[in-house]
Amino acid sequence: MFIRAFFTALLLTLAGCQQDLMPSGEDIRDSSVPGISEDFSVSLSDGSTYSLSSALSTHDAVVLYFTMWCPVCDEHMQHLRDAFVPVYGNVQFVLVDYVSDSISATYKNQRSAGYLDFLTISDHQNLLQNMFAGTMGTTVVIDKNFVVQMAEGFKTGEQLQSVLNAL
Repeated sequence: MFIRAFFTALLLTLAGCQQDLMPSGEDIRDSSVPGISEDFSVSLSDGSTYSLSSALSTHDAVVLYFTMWCPVCDEHMQHLRDAFVPVYGNVQFVLVDYVSDSISATYKNQRSAGYLDFLTISDHQNLLQNMFAGTMGTTVVIDKNFVVQMAEGFKTGEQLQSVLNAL
């Protein structure tokens, strides 16, 4: 009796399911993050201008890490500092502060958090946040050809390492 009731409930659940149980294999990921990045110029925390094309003229790739200076971001940034920066000298690692409302606030947060050794973009106008759908922990890898090789939340660093090794 229990087994019959279980299978009846399962059948009714599947019959009412709004998702296609036989997917086509079509890629339906959010297309708001481009496959090819546009060049951009933004302000750094020291007031100077950062240009993606300029960075890629001297590096094989750029890694953007979106931070809001929280403890989780601090852990990720420390991991980048310790495990990635020394190994990937041909890659430029840049923090993107998308929460501060001015260049001076970005610098203050950068200094308070102890990351003056990183280039830090003040994305107070949300250009990069909108361009890459960046939020806390989003990590974007852009290669020399302006191809976005990765745009996802930082987890363990394994995906980032895999992408950087493949460059």
